[in-house]
Amino acid sequence: MAHIDNPKHDPRNAPMTAKDAPKFWNLRDPKVANVMAGMTKGVRVKVDTGYGKPVTMIAGGRRRKLMSVDYKTIHGKIGMVLVNGMIKLACGMDAYAALVISEADAGELCGAYVFTKRHGLVDVGNEEERSQVGLTQEDIFPFKYRYDAQVLCHDHHVDEETGWSF
Repeated sequence: MAHIDNPKHDPRNAPMTAKDAPKFWNLRDPKVANVMAGMTKGVRVKVDTGYGKPVTMIAGGRRRKLMSVDYKTIHGKIGMVLVNGMIKLACGMDAYAALVISEADAGELCGAYVFTKRHGLVDVGNEEERSQVGLTQEDIFPFKYRYDAQVLCHDHHVDEETGWSF
């Protein structure tokens, strides 16, 4: 058997695709703990941020959408942004996410939404929305996050080596 340096590139660790998944699957089932990210890649959700035109967020994308401007710098406008990212839930599930980050407040996370196949974006902080996809507070919190788009602030609250939050 060949030695694989990076377990992420091991085909046995690849996310389950839609054709591999059962017709009805429970997100809390440990057998499908990593399915959510594999099942939702490419899901498109139109989001009205209240600033400018609505933006289409794509699961697994790398978009940064400015929601409000606090000030301008030589690097661009700084403010509240909606960015693509990934969340590692407390139950071990990886999920593509849309994260609300305040660049003016040293990269504070102000909101986290996971992409789902049937419900679009689900607010992980909203109990009613979580229950629609079968997730409890214990399944989600505490979670780690990383963003996949540029965030213009000095302290990103993430490990520089891994890219995941502390």
